[in-house]
Amino acid sequence: MVLPGEQARLYRPRPELLPAAHVPSLPHYQRLYQRSVEEPHEFWGDIAKEFYWKRQHTGPFLKYNFDVTKGKIFIEWMKGATTNICYNLLDRNVNEKKLGDKVAFYWGILKEVGGLPGCFVTPGCLIREAVAVPSLRVVKCLMQDALVLAFRMSLGTFLGLNVPLKSCQGGGPGVFETCLSCAGKAGMSEQCLVPGGSGQVQPLALPPISLGCRSLELVHRGAQGEEGNEPGDSMKITYRELLHKVCQFANVLRSQGVKKGDRVSIYLPMILELVIAMLACARIGALHSVVFAGFSADSLCERILDCGCSLLITADAFYRGDKLVSLKQIADEAVRKCKDRGSSLKKCIVVKHLGREEIAVDGTCSKSPPLKRLCQEVQTPWDPAMDTWWHELVHGASTECEPEWCDAEDELFILYTSGSTGKPKGVLHTMGGYMIFAATSFKYVFDYQPEDVYWCTADIGWITGHSYLTYGPLANGATSVLFEGVPTYPDVGRMWSIIDKYKVTKFYTAPTAIRLLMKYGEEPVKKHSRKSLKVLGTVGEPINPEAWLWYYRVVGEERCPIVDTFWQTETVFKQPWPGIMRTLYGKHQQFETIYFKKFPGYYVTGDGCRRDKDGYYWITGRIDDMLNVSGHLLSTAEVESALVEHAAVAEAAVVSHPHPLKGECLYCFVTLREGHEFTKNLTDELKKQVREKIGPIATPDYIQYAPSLPKTRSGKITRRILRKIAKNDQDLGDISTLADPGIIQQLFNSRCETKQ
Repeated sequence: MVLPGEQARLYRPRPELLPAAHVPSLPHYQRLYQRSVEEPHEFWGDIAKEFYWKRQHTGPFLKYNFDVTKGKIFIEWMKGATTNICYNLLDRNVNEKKLGDKVAFYWGILKEVGGLPGCFVTPGCLIREAVAVPSLRVVKCLMQDALVLAFRMSLGTFLGLNVPLKSCQGGGPGVFETCLSCAGKAGMSEQCLVPGGSGQVQPLALPPISLGCRSLELVHRGAQGEEGNEPGDSMKITYRELLHKVCQFANVLRSQGVKKGDRVSIYLPMILELVIAMLACARIGALHSVVFAGFSADSLCERILDCGCSLLITADAFYRGDKLVSLKQIADEAVRKCKDRGSSLKKCIVVKHLGREEIAVDGTCSKSPPLKRLCQEVQTPWDPAMDTWWHELVHGASTECEPEWCDAEDELFILYTSGSTGKPKGVLHTMGGYMIFAATSFKYVFDYQPEDVYWCTADIGWITGHSYLTYGPLANGATSVLFEGVPTYPDVGRMWSIIDKYKVTKFYTAPTAIRLLMKYGEEPVKKHSRKSLKVLGTVGEPINPEAWLWYYRVVGEERCPIVDTFWQTETVFKQPWPGIMRTLYGKHQQFETIYFKKFPGYYVTGDGCRRDKDGYYWITGRIDDMLNVSGHLLSTAEVESALVEHAAVAEAAVVSHPHPLKGECLYCFVTLREGHEFTKNLTDELKKQVREKIGPIATPDYIQYAPSLPKTRSGKITRRILRKIAKNDQDLGDISTLADPGIIQQLFNSRCETKQ
């Protein structure tokens, strides 16, 4: 890696990593690359031999046309060969490679916060964490006007404590032991919830007590640096167990009438059932369409309608940080909209996600429809004619399921774009080509070794999550971490504590997350060991040099090489590789127009770059993130990078603003690091810095302070909204996917022009 401003310093991998590496030297890489370009049939043919094919291909290994002037655009790899990607990911690893007992996934549950030093609770607050104390764990609390806690005394035994905070008066913070003392004085009997048949528990009814304090402090007294060790705080699943669960659910899908070629919408948080559902669809030849759980009912509806799904898989609810998301309610709204528009959707399978994490006050655990749950905010709507619980369907289902043998060019999945440029577009991938692409790119890019523990923080609702959290790692028999939470909850050291807990060796995240954590400095990182780390990776957007250096020096301690990845599954553009999308589902003419018409004979990625005098390519960002200022094309990413080089700036976003002379000018939003104030002097310093880093033409006309930036729930900055704010255009369109819509009005109120 070469970074500007570093005297063209070259950062090389440490020598001890090289002997066992798949690509140990630059000449080795160049030979590998050259063969892939000059002999693609032999290169990919050798890789294909590593997988199981029920029947070998009968026609050409590769056949394609990229030139719209010569006819229809098409790509065919190994057409005529038959295989099943689920069989290759699971059965092959269990039976042929003898990896049945190897962990496929560690799953860290959101509420797992044993590393939390303490949690201060004020009247009216809701606690949703699980806070570890010696042989005692706070499991859940509820209600707006009372704090109702259930304490785990031992496995399967719970003590309930009801603390009506609205009646608490005076005094400083009490500690946990005080609460137990108060409970005793109030004559509270230590009634326990004892597991009964079918996982049910006996109802708990305890009298409320009062505390002589206004608030309650729950003090963590467990081992520091751990997330919690109680069953349910984290889970693991082996390859054999995953195979059995996938087969069970594949049989369920078949029992619901799902067959090869049918489409199934999956609207789930980052839980194991999401992976299981995807692989079960692949096993029977059905297409899965995963919809990011942060999308709105309208977005889900559009995607269901576009691909004609007959079945939806969702969950009751989940927590994102401390925010409850009632997923089933959103899904039901989408279903109603679909039916109003003539959808063929007939069934909905619901995962009882919160149900397995919480204690039901009334003792219910596995009946449908659900009764009142421990968290009274969650009421799962139910339509008996359409809805069925996941756990009821899989109960008793066979753990054996013969895979559907599919042609290499049969459809595997549809994944929709965000729809920021219009209606969502369904990108279609196929069974054989995507399998060998995902497996190969994962192996070489991350230098996967059998002993690795790999963690990709991307949501499976995006292509990175499909390729590098699901299909790629499993195809290589890897052990991965599946994380449901957010980087800063319950504290900003969450990611580093997970790395230590699972001894993660390969860590893959986004520049947005890196810049977010940079804001809190080095201390939260250095509290954790991170000694297991060997390779770091970034994905999703260009990374600015400051974030790269912080990642390298602070997180990786200058011993971990950084894989700064650029790809779509369509990175190559002169000739196809196996992972290229085949079409837009149901819109092939649009596929040809968007990706092939502008430059006949080439695939257009939509990303821009520049080539320096040494031949290096620098990704500048999306083509639509380029600005034309007085006839000069400027990259927003380049300006943003210059802004965040300033010690006061944590994050920056740059958009265009109309200018009477220049045509467009730069309108910049900046968030600041803690301890810095937004002043006229700072504005002048930032303008000077951009001018010096890029040139006078790039000097911003406007720099606005932003307490935070509008982002999607996946962490992407929504520049579309920022462009509206810069132009004072209140017609925002759909903002349902924003993590914090409230920030928008604040930004409108503090626009630069309103102050002039």
